[in-house]
Amino acid sequence: MIPIDPKTCKNFIDEISIYESDVEKLVTYFIVRYLDKGLEFHNIVLRSKILFEISLDNIKELYLRLEAVPEKIRTTARNDLNFILFVRNRQMICDKQIKDLLINPEYKLCIEDILFHLEYTVKLIEGGKPFLGQPNNKKISSSQLEHLQESFDVVVEYIIKNSLPFSYKTPLKSKFQNICDQFFLLTSYLKSFRDLLEEHSYRSYIPYLLDDYWILNRNPEYWAKMEKYRDLNDIYQEEIDKTLDEEVDLMQNVGALKIHGDNEVVRIDFAKASEFAVAMQIHQNYKKLIDIYGDPDTEFTYRDRNYSVNDLLCLIKAVYAYITEQNEDKRNIKSAFLCLMGRKALLRAIGLDNAKEGNLLDLLSYDLNNDVNKHYLVHDKVLLKSDNLFFILPSRINEIAIERMLDKILTNQVAVNFKRENKSEQKGFVFEDNLENFFKSMGLKFGRVPQNKNRGVPEIDGMFVFDNYVFIYEAKASILPNSAIDTYNFLKDTLLKAREQIDCRMFLILENPDAKAYIEQKSGIDIENLNLAPFILLNHRKFSGYKELKSSFSDFYFPVVCFDDLKTILAQRIVPVWNYNKDKDMYARSVNPLNTGEELWNFMLNQFENLETMEEPIVHLNDLGVGYQIVRPTIIDDTTPTKFQRKTPGG
Repeated sequence: MIPIDPKTCKNFIDEISIYESDVEKLVTYFIVRYLDKGLEFHNIVLRSKILFEISLDNIKELYLRLEAVPEKIRTTARNDLNFILFVRNRQMICDKQIKDLLINPEYKLCIEDILFHLEYTVKLIEGGKPFLGQPNNKKISSSQLEHLQESFDVVVEYIIKNSLPFSYKTPLKSKFQNICDQFFLLTSYLKSFRDLLEEHSYRSYIPYLLDDYWILNRNPEYWAKMEKYRDLNDIYQEEIDKTLDEEVDLMQNVGALKIHGDNEVVRIDFAKASEFAVAMQIHQNYKKLIDIYGDPDTEFTYRDRNYSVNDLLCLIKAVYAYITEQNEDKRNIKSAFLCLMGRKALLRAIGLDNAKEGNLLDLLSYDLNNDVNKHYLVHDKVLLKSDNLFFILPSRINEIAIERMLDKILTNQVAVNFKRENKSEQKGFVFEDNLENFFKSMGLKFGRVPQNKNRGVPEIDGMFVFDNYVFIYEAKASILPNSAIDTYNFLKDTLLKAREQIDCRMFLILENPDAKAYIEQKSGIDIENLNLAPFILLNHRKFSGYKELKSSFSDFYFPVVCFDDLKTILAQRIVPVWNYNKDKDMYARSVNPLNTGEELWNFMLNQFENLETMEEPIVHLNDLGVGYQIVRPTIIDDTTPTKFQRKTPGG
């Protein structure tokens, strides 16, 4: 996944718009630009997604005319054009098959039939029976389940496109099992093809044809290793973030724990175990948003009424607790569960019929009537609705990332009322304040630099001294990107901007004595005799270790670092190291000591080198004609105590 400036793609689209109706001129324009800019132009073509829109005949004509360009460029471009033709052809076939399936006059499918069978299928896979009789492999079944849920936006899209009717009844059994199976299979294929094109446009992988299969190699080559190191640290972080005090408080809040006297008698209500698990899940998820929105008492306005984030959390907790409770009563694999409820009945069922939080129910729901052209939104909503009828699908609570749902609501559907010294503030200032408080608490010399337009000096989010290095960072707080499109959008919109900002600041320090003097004065840090270490600091690990954000004036890249990792290193003076144990199929954690500025800077530049061994990748050759690496579940061996190593990272 390599970024290209969005302005470059827009300029390209504007340039070719005048050739839309003239194939000859369009193809000639492409060839001229290929001859001039080579693969640089080819990457712009891919990123613009124009090849997903123009006719297949135009692509074939371009393929033939590429004979005029140098061999290296021709080979790469033709390989990509072949792959795009392959995927788009199969997309068209899938689309026709789905439409034929849904409009077949021999049977009359209702929306409820499809949603019921989706839950039935999820339970089959969870019960160890793979979808459509695929090989009974636990890891493959896990991947199937994930993909089935990821394809839900396509399911909803075709339900709406084909105007499937409501029956307004909950089915008692799956009436059209074979039809629904085929529908889910085809929608999952179509989702796969769309994702293939999307990720190919971002250069997330390089496809090559091997016999009859297109094999997808990750790009950059180190991405899989970077991803595994990131996931290991994420999983470990989630566990250590669960403090005993937090668990006790939450157990008391839901009534699962009662303490009498001076901690003399403790009573645990095991019937409240599910409610406590839900409360803990939501609490852990919101902790990921504190750097963006602050504490749960942050207020927002919705439909001319004021609420707190905590009101929204209470509603989510009530909905999740109700669905979890109902789902646990229906563990029999033959009892797929779909529930249809009116607004008032649902609010009574979750215990919020007289609470103001009930007014926020629409924020958790995908509207089948009004969100018809925004099918992607269904992945951020736990409920479906039509007018005042709500559809409850238990599988949704496992697919929805709560922190992502909250972020989408607070960003797009309500007006958040940030408060900071009696002034309104934008997202991100909370994160910057938290950073400053941490670095100062560590006893590190810290400074921030305000903007000075007269001197041409932009704001510097923060800089701190560690040993003989001054670390200068650009801070960005956001929700963890999830899908391929969200990941690339974060890269091109947020990280490219951060690269430009830190690049500008470094240029001023190195080349502008007046600006450097101002920065030293305002930060209180004498830069002259210190090594410079510029980096981008995030509140999540999605791009930790990424090496493609290059400086414009030197042969150098700006490392991307997660604040949680930096906190661990500076507070404990250690670097986490991971090794794979093939016999256990687990990863064991150890640590290396870190004491110097050079060691910290080396970690930032080479983070995933601390993943010393990892499992062999599993390449799955599917019946779509594509081979790709399966992302296997990451399991940590918690029986192995963390130990110190004396080896340096990467050697």
